[in-house]
Amino acid sequence: MGIDFSTFGSGPAPTPTDPRVLFDALPDRAARYEFLRDPQGQVLQTWYDRRSQKDLVVKLNTGGGKTVVGLLICQSSLNEGEGPVLYLAPDPYLASQAMEQAGELGINVTDDPRSTRFTSGEAICVLSLHRFVNGKSVFGLQGDGRPVVDVGTIVIDDAHAALATVKEKFTLTLSRDRHEKAFTELLDLFADDLRQQSEIAYQGLTTQDSSPRIRSTAARARHGQRPGRPVGHRRTQVPGA
Repeated sequence: MGIDFSTFGSGPAPTPTDPRVLFDALPDRAARYEFLRDPQGQVLQTWYDRRSQKDLVVKLNTGGGKTVVGLLICQSSLNEGEGPVLYLAPDPYLASQAMEQAGELGINVTDDPRSTRFTSGEAICVLSLHRFVNGKSVFGLQGDGRPVVDVGTIVIDDAHAALATVKEKFTLTLSRDRHEKAFTELLDLFADDLRQQSEIAYQGLTTQDSSPRIRSTAARARHGQRPGRPVGHRRTQVPGA
């Protein structure tokens, strides 16, 4: 009896990129993840339809399962070849929670940004935002002589908290009484811009009162420079409710 080889598959089944299909295909997910909630499925479908766009914002109610949504978006991006993929949590505790949920889902993750599993696209790197946004970022900074890690997709958990963290990391506060030389030099450097913003506020900075302070966020921007960051093809923000 002859064998019809055309009935056999030509290779392994394609890896799903639709996050809802991907969820159903996860073989090792814990029993408590039996199915996606309706809001999760709706959000994932909308994201998937618009995934080629940058800077998308995903909103879910408190307790809506946004960590699962964020991890599925990460894995979908990996499956589509948009890696390496980075998941950023507001703090180390929430990063560890995301790692635990990824393990329960059966999604490969690492907390080592230098791991070949991350750079090769085999695992999602889960970190706190503080390790990503700082003057000595483990991902390197443009212009500091270190190689910059190229990132294809970034998912930011709790974007509202992230904005405050980024502002804090790139804000320098100087008071006249404690940093007189630097205070004066920066005041001279930004004098024209400060006058345009508020002549009265500028005059207050030029007095001898020890209370005035200069807050300069990314001061190099005046000269057309920006704080370096890894290249992100996709960036998805998942704000907290």
